[in-house]
Amino acid sequence: MNSAAPSWPPFSDSVERAFSLRGKRVVVLYGNRNDLFWNPRKGEYMSLIDLLSVRLTGRWQREDDRAGDEVRFNTILFDPARGLSFPSEDDRKGVAETLKKAGKDFEGVAKQVQSLPDPHNNHAPLPNLVLARHICEGVEAARAKEPKLPALAVLIAHGATMLPSGELEKLPELDRLRVAEALSWFESDFYQGHNLVVIVVDQLSQLNRAVLNLPTVEPIEIGLPTESERLHFLRHTGRKPAYANVTFDPTIETIAQDGAGLQLKKLESVLMQAAGEQQPVCRKGLLVEANNHLAVALNGIAILKMPTHTPDDLVGFKAVKESMQFAFDRCDDPATAVPVIIVPGPNGGGKTYTVEAFAAKSGRTVIELTGLRSQWYGGTDALFELLRFQLLNFGRVLITVDEAHTAFGSVHSRDSHETEKRLSGRIIQMMSDKRFRGRLLWVLMTSRPDLLDPDIVSRASVQIPILDLQGAEREEFVVQLLTRAGITVPNEFKATLLKTTETWSSRDLSELIAEAKAHKDTPLQRVLELWRPPAAEALPERRRFQGLIAAKHCSYPAVLPPWITELSIEEREREIEALRLKLGL
Repeated sequence: MNSAAPSWPPFSDSVERAFSLRGKRVVVLYGNRNDLFWNPRKGEYMSLIDLLSVRLTGRWQREDDRAGDEVRFNTILFDPARGLSFPSEDDRKGVAETLKKAGKDFEGVAKQVQSLPDPHNNHAPLPNLVLARHICEGVEAARAKEPKLPALAVLIAHGATMLPSGELEKLPELDRLRVAEALSWFESDFYQGHNLVVIVVDQLSQLNRAVLNLPTVEPIEIGLPTESERLHFLRHTGRKPAYANVTFDPTIETIAQDGAGLQLKKLESVLMQAAGEQQPVCRKGLLVEANNHLAVALNGIAILKMPTHTPDDLVGFKAVKESMQFAFDRCDDPATAVPVIIVPGPNGGGKTYTVEAFAAKSGRTVIELTGLRSQWYGGTDALFELLRFQLLNFGRVLITVDEAHTAFGSVHSRDSHETEKRLSGRIIQMMSDKRFRGRLLWVLMTSRPDLLDPDIVSRASVQIPILDLQGAEREEFVVQLLTRAGITVPNEFKATLLKTTETWSSRDLSELIAEAKAHKDTPLQRVLELWRPPAAEALPERRRFQGLIAAKHCSYPAVLPPWITELSIEEREREIEALRLKLGL
């Protein structure tokens, strides 16, 4: 792995190209904005605003400028909570000297610059926005007379609080006035000049869409650090005296690899903890930190799961386990990976337990989607953007969705709300994104695969149903399940047990085990007399219907039990339709 000192972060190169090559005058930076970034000019890591302040002091060539002039910048900082300020006294002096050459119209603006930061105006974002615009206009007026003068870069932190998302006419008055002022500014002759505005937000959807839609605006994502960047950071930071005695188990290269999805700030906290505890930085601890980071980042969107059972803990279903192992193995290679696996089957058949067992063996981080919908305007889009960003920068992830046919609205259904359609469309796009191939695997579990959106089904070439067993295979499954749980099944009671539990699901049998353990001094025969799962005898026809539907969505016929394979395709279809009418489905 190459750990040579990196150059400027890729996003900062993108900012320069947007300005110099595409004539963009407003850049929106979003994503990993509160991390540390390498400054090759100073040979150290620093914050985003500090990095931009240093980068902007260089000379940027404007290819569309006939004179071939190079542009460099003085920088002014705009924090909506703290007002306008300068990163250095040199920047203040540079702006003030430039404004003096702008003419009498800007003498008042020059005086205001001398008083920044103004404590009387710190919490007045609209007046500060107007002042920033006037300073830009003054600098441009001065440059019209002396083109060699520095241009101005305005760095706006926390841009979402300054120019919030929402329909303009529905925003509170002060928010609406700020957005209107920004639109007026960016739509003016500003785009023809040499000044630059950089707006920093967490998520792109947090910024007002009217601003983003302007042709002079360029959104640029700040990604999480790559493996080589993490390795360079660990080696560079590890040389500091505070971390001189920190070791890595097994190697620093492995730690850099396992830190996928972590900010450099998080890695520094791992080094700090290791130094304080005088313990090595180990893979297990780092993976816990990475998983904790994902759980916090996706709070309210997904639940992080860490299954401890493996395929060795699964009882029976030999063909299912072989097919599932093959599917997971192929998904480790981007060349053979599929984006989606559908696991259909009747309710309570053990779909989730089985999938999580193979996920644990594969080493993937397992998350379950819980809340991608928001009651607020644009909230669903923001939540999806956050999910996409985390998954794009994280390691190998498995997303499980239970009862998937109810989780996603169909993009083709008239009954689906526009927000539902947009969400489903974006998830389908993510499933098709080749950047995720081999890294992100969706496993959709459902009792009604026929109700899934056709666009999702078409992306799932692997569909492995988990169906109710019958005959000798079911006998082995039931007896092994109870025996592994420490519950004795007398030979003379085996036939009665199998007859009694004939219509029970795997979930019902698990409940029986819990009931038997609760009555630890009671024979299993007596437990069955005392307790029955409420739905076991009420839903056998529904489960058979779900099983027949699941069989239609099967990539590997070997997993189908005899009660399915003994029926012809025509017989299955006739029974499906008969049960559909009988059950009112």
